[in-house]
Amino acid sequence: MGKYFAYARVSTPRQGEKGVSLPEQKEAIERYARAHGLEIIRWFEERESASQKGRPTFTEMLRLLRRGTVQGVIIHKIDRSARNLEDWADVGKLVDAGVEVHFATENLTCERSPGVSRPISRPSSQRTIAAISGKRSRKGSTGD
Repeated sequence: MGKYFAYARVSTPRQGEKGVSLPEQKEAIERYARAHGLEIIRWFEERESASQKGRPTFTEMLRLLRRGTVQGVIIHKIDRSARNLEDWADVGKLVDAGVEVHFATENLTCERSPGVSRPISRPSSQRTIAAISGKRSRKGSTGD
């Protein structure tokens, strides 16, 4: 079981109570972690817009992720992590360094494969594997 941080964010204190509130985000992240065997060792919560760089909690989490003490981070959904290019670039650098970035409510995990950082769409890769397996069982190979 890998160790992960969890990050939840709302744009305003009021949004923390309504809409996709912090408790709702935490619940979705916890469900995702349980389903994938990921251990959350620390939570980061923020009530601030992601349109500008410099959110204190997000910046602290990135600093700790750079240390490599955890395998990655689980975030509720993509727009909860970053909405500006500088933060996205920082997240991309972490992925390049081997940090996994999971999005709990979207079919996307960003992780490093040899020489390349790439997003992985879980359901489509699962469908591809199932299709290849089915074709092999019918024809004995994946060739036509």
